[in-house]
Amino acid sequence: MVLAVSYCLAGYIAEAAFDLPGRMRNVWFEGTYLVYPTLVLLSFPFAFAAHRWTIRDREGRWIPGLAGWKAAWSGEGVRFLTPSRVVGVMIVAALTPFFLSTYGSWKSMIPDLQPFGWDTRISSLDRVLHLGRLPYEWLQPALGQAAITRTIDVLYILWLPVNGAVIVWQGWSARLELRAQFFVTYFLVYILLGTVLATALSAGGPCYYGALVGPRDPYAQLMGYLGALSAEQPIIALRVQETLWRNYTEGLNLPFVGISAMPSVHVAVAVLFAILGWRTSRWLGWAFTVYAIVVLVGSVHLGWHYAADGYLSALLVPVLWVVTGHLLDNRPHRLPRPRE
Repeated sequence: MVLAVSYCLAGYIAEAAFDLPGRMRNVWFEGTYLVYPTLVLLSFPFAFAAHRWTIRDREGRWIPGLAGWKAAWSGEGVRFLTPSRVVGVMIVAALTPFFLSTYGSWKSMIPDLQPFGWDTRISSLDRVLHLGRLPYEWLQPALGQAAITRTIDVLYILWLPVNGAVIVWQGWSARLELRAQFFVTYFLVYILLGTVLATALSAGGPCYYGALVGPRDPYAQLMGYLGALSAEQPIIALRVQETLWRNYTEGLNLPFVGISAMPSVHVAVAVLFAILGWRTSRWLGWAFTVYAIVVLVGSVHLGWHYAADGYLSALLVPVLWVVTGHLLDNRPHRLPRPRE
C-alpha cells in the first residue's frame, strides 16, 4: 500500500511541477474500479473449489462428498476465508486498480516529462545485437504468414486477461511469502521499469518510428505488411496503436493509452509470471515461459517494441525478484527451482 500511495502522490507532484493539469485525473476512472471487484467475485467459486481439492483428513486422505466441502469452508486450520486471504483479495479488488490507474496516468505524462528521443539509438542497438539486421527482418521469413501473424496478434492481446487472472489468483493464494514477493515485484516493475526507466529512455517504438524520427523509416516494410493484413481483416495491434497515437497527437488524455516502448512492461510482466509459474509447478512454469517468449517475439513482430526493450525487461525482472526477496525476509532469495 505504501508503494502505491507514494507512487500516486509522486504523480500529482510531477503534474504540478511540470504544469500538466488533469493528467492524474484518470487515477479515479470509475471503470477500472469495477473490473477487479468483479473478477474477485467471479473467481470466488473457482478459488474455493481449488481450496477444497487440497483438503485432507488427519491421515492425509482426501475427504469425499459434503464433508469435504464443510471442512474446506470452516474446518479447523483449513478454513477458506482466512484473514490473509481476505487481505489478499482486498489488495486485488481495491489497491490493484488504484495502482494500475496511477501507472496509466504516469505513462501519459512520459512524453511531456521527456520527449521521445531514444528511438534511433535503440534501433541502432537492435542492429548491433542482431548482426546488422533489425530483429523483425530475421523473424519475417518465419512469421510473415497471415495465420501466424493473426495468432500472435490474439495471443499478445490476451496479456490483458492473463494479467488480471494471475493477479486474482495471487490474491486468493495461501502462500503468503510467495504472494508478497509477487505483488511487491509486480509493483516495482511498473514503477521502476514502466515509469522511471521509461521516462529516462523515452521512446515511441517501431510502429511510430516514421512519425517520430522521419521519412527514412526502417520499419515501413513491417508496418506495410501489417497494414495489408489489417485491410483484409483488422489486426488488433494496429487498431490499438492508432488509438494511442490519436490520444498522443490530439491530447485526449484517455485512460490507459500512453505510449512508451523502452523497456517493455508487457515482457517484464510475462517474465514475472514465468518466475511465479516455476515456483508453483513445472507445467505452469513451462506454460508461462512459452507465453513470455511469445510476448517478446510478438512485441517485435507487431511493431510494438524494439527487441532491446524486451531484453532489458527480461534481464531486470529476475534481479527485482531476488532483491524483493531480500527486502522481505532479509535472507538470500534465489530464483525459483521448478516445483513438481
